[in-house]
Amino acid sequence: AVDQEVAPPNSTGDFDTPPCHPDCAKAEGQACLDKTSSLVLAKLKGAMGTPVADLATHGNSPVSVSFAINQFGDMKDIRVQELVGDKELYQKIMVALYDLPKFAPAIKDGAATGATMHLNYRYADLFEK
Repeated sequence: AVDQEVAPPNSTGDFDTPPCHPDCAKAEGQACLDKTSSLVLAKLKGAMGTPVADLATHGNSPVSVSFAINQFGDMKDIRVQELVGDKELYQKIMVALYDLPKFAPAIKDGAATGATMHLNYRYADLFEK
């Protein structure tokens, strides 16, 4: 198994402050993105159950999750990229993400705006207890 680097979480869009999970409102910048990534991962772990793919073989395979957060803090346009071939993964991730609380939207010039979150994990991360 190739140990691939997992990119740090980031957010794209035209904003001064990125969107974030409501539990990390005190953190700023990358610290907020890291905390949001951890909070989302905790939610994903709760929805996973047993891995379909062999963790010894596919554990380090990247799983990328992206979603838009609109100016109201609502999640839209969820995308999951994985190379493991776990057909149940997308559905489990969707269910977990839609169960998250409303996000704090990105801020640009003092007003709420839309942005996209990009979170990256290793396949094994989703199943660690």
